[in-house]
Amino acid sequence: MGADLYIEDKIGNNLGYFRDSYNDSNVFWKFEGSYWEMIEIATEEMYSEVNCEKAISYMEEKLANDEVFEKNISELLDVEQEYFKKESKQLKKFVKKARDVLNGKIEGKIIFSV
Repeated sequence: MGADLYIEDKIGNNLGYFRDSYNDSNVFWKFEGSYWEMIEIATEEMYSEVNCEKAISYMEEKLANDEVFEKNISELLDVEQEYFKKESKQLKKFVKKARDVLNGKIEGKIIFSV
């Protein structure tokens, strides 16, 4: 189980992908973010389409808090800290690309499967 985040072009070609498992390796949790909270904030009603602007804004807000992230990984082994730092860069890169889609710099669509 985990969160699968995709960016696709008009015909479904993959432009970006990020997977975050629901276990101790979840990088978004290290920023004290929650995919479930993001979806709750970004939907008007149960089973409605996600408002990508709200979802990406939530993620940007959480990912901007490097102090929280550093605190949450500070007591981990060095190898674990390196893993989370690498994954956080990948997640931030994905969110930046998603923002570019929302701003019309990249033509595509954002898909959240959480």
